[in-house]
Amino acid sequence: MNKTMRRWLVVAVLFLVTLAAAPMSSKAATLTDVPATDPNAREINWAADNVMQELLDNNYFRPQSVMTEVQLARALAHLDKDFPSFNGFETSVVYNFYEEYNIPYKGTFDNTGRNENVTRGDFAHICALFKGYDLSELYAVQLLYVNEVTAGKTDKRTYEDFAPNEELTRLEAAKFLYNIARKGNF
Repeated sequence: MNKTMRRWLVVAVLFLVTLAAAPMSSKAATLTDVPATDPNAREINWAADNVMQELLDNNYFRPQSVMTEVQLARALAHLDKDFPSFNGFETSVVYNFYEEYNIPYKGTFDNTGRNENVTRGDFAHICALFKGYDLSELYAVQLLYVNEVTAGKTDKRTYEDFAPNEELTRLEAAKFLYNIARKGNF
């Protein structure tokens, strides 16, 4: 090899070593409203980096904000190993893909439904459908318990304790999705 080739090879190797040593950036590292001392920081940071990637208002996660259907649909698509992610996670792609599997998103045929708030019961029902079960809300909640996605609001593991009529917050969604991913059972 001549000197010019060796120099370019050294430059290329140094460039690759620099890239490999550079720290990976994380959306979670920039969350303004979730300090590292927050008891739910692990789940929230995981969600921000993996499934709930649309942060609100310049790096705010807003844990107590309510989940909308489109946010949930995109988050579940990120978890779904069968979702064709090469097409991206644009809203229409997500809704069109899950329409074929009869996942009953309200926004599939009515765009206004995409911005509606999701209840905890809606979440349970949709998760059951993703696993291939067309269950009533009561049994869908039990399925979440069996799969250790949640233990309810006060660890009683009852339908009432799950509070299925309450709106799903972003924090609750982050915790549920984290548990689903951790168990690898989606």
